[in-house]
Amino acid sequence: MARAGILTPHRGPRREYRFGFQDLVLLRSARTLLDASVPRRRVHRALRQLVRQLPDGRSASQVRLIVEGNTIVAHDGDAAWRTEDGQLV
Repeated sequence: MARAGILTPHRGPRREYRFGFQDLVLLRSARTLLDASVPRRRVHRALRQLVRQLPDGRSASQVRLIVEGNTIVAHDGDAAWRTEDGQLV
């Protein structure tokens, strides 16, 4: 996820990745999608699109991701949309 550009962790003194709380929440969401048998490539694509679709200052970890049928849907308050194409649900 960090190499794919989805997460931007800090580097520690030995160049190791240091993840923040919001990064861990996003990783947990990704794990949930993978556990729902969503292919890794689709999860990466959906998360990259989600990061692009959110307004500045809004974190992807604040959005709840679920799988509805064959679609990954993002829920943010009253709004829900398909992450892969931005279509409202």
